[in-house]
Amino acid sequence: KKWLGTAKGAVINEVAANTILVTVFAAVVMMQWAVYAAKRGDRRHTAYGLGLAGMFGAAMLTAQARIWQDYGIVAKKGVYQTLTYAVTGTYAVFVASGVLVAGAAAFRVLGGRTSAGDREVVAAAALWWYFLAVATVAVWIFIYVVK
Repeated sequence: KKWLGTAKGAVINEVAANTILVTVFAAVVMMQWAVYAAKRGDRRHTAYGLGLAGMFGAAMLTAQARIWQDYGIVAKKGVYQTLTYAVTGTYAVFVASGVLVAGAAAFRVLGGRTSAGDREVVAAAALWWYFLAVATVAVWIFIYVVK
């Protein structure tokens, strides 16, 4: 009896999975741009970087939803199915929180609540996105590649 492995009939949309992987690194670049602009006191470019990272996060969530739509498996039918949905669902919550953190930081920046010497909220948002990049690589390898 096979305890863990790809379920029969499971389809993983590899285009969407690879899109998530590439998009998270684009979001990290945008977050680094936001940190750099915040360090220089450039509110407009800080907000651009945060906004673009948030939009990339929304694109990642859309791609994840497409993967779920194409799976062809039911969560309660076995260990693989349950674990797959649990891991990718948790990951989606992390990405959604990254979008919210970027949005909250952008509102603070646009509201004049940060300065060149007070940019911790932007740095904290960037740190969360760095974590998301590592989590994305882990999910991509263990869920979408190794299966």
